[in-house]
Amino acid sequence: MPIKIIMKYLLIHEKDAQVSNWSGGCTTQLYIYPESSEYKKRNFKYRLSMAVAFEEFSTYTSLPGVERHLISLENKAIVSHNGKYDVCLEPYKIVDVFDGGWETTAQGKIKDFNLMTANGAKGKMQVFDEETVFCYEMNCHHAFYIGEGQAQVNGINLNKGDLLLIYEIGDDERLEVKENQNSKIIYCSISL
Repeated sequence: MPIKIIMKYLLIHEKDAQVSNWSGGCTTQLYIYPESSEYKKRNFKYRLSMAVAFEEFSTYTSLPGVERHLISLENKAIVSHNGKYDVCLEPYKIVDVFDGGWETTAQGKIKDFNLMTANGAKGKMQVFDEETVFCYEMNCHHAFYIGEGQAQVNGINLNKGDLLLIYEIGDDERLEVKENQNSKIIYCSISL
């Protein structure tokens, strides 16, 4: 009789996450993989976090070898990548993907959501704002962050600030996302 794989997941509430300060604000690490890795040692494959800028002007930490995916959760900011390009981030509108080694600054007191990938991992980020059944890549980790409202992913109830990380999906399962009106869900897929 074949073994049936069922979905394996981890639910993280923002209030339980690790918070630390940086020169222009604070960051909340929601998840880091592998769990034994450390952000300061840069030995992670991926990291999911939020940052809040307390100052009108901030300089991003240089992270050579890290690809960053960034989206605004609150407020607007102009993000400048030192001569490469500038982008205006407004809440849930644009995902800025850039090399973490670039000299990057921001103007605006923004709260953002970050996906950082390194050491062979690759990621994608998008926003859902309606009920969705979608195709997904197998052999990936799937992260759902609830930025606004409430949602349900495969029957798991999620509230604002929750992160659902799905790291194994059965062959015959699908991912189904149901949202309440005005919900904003940030979806990340990470291939290791």
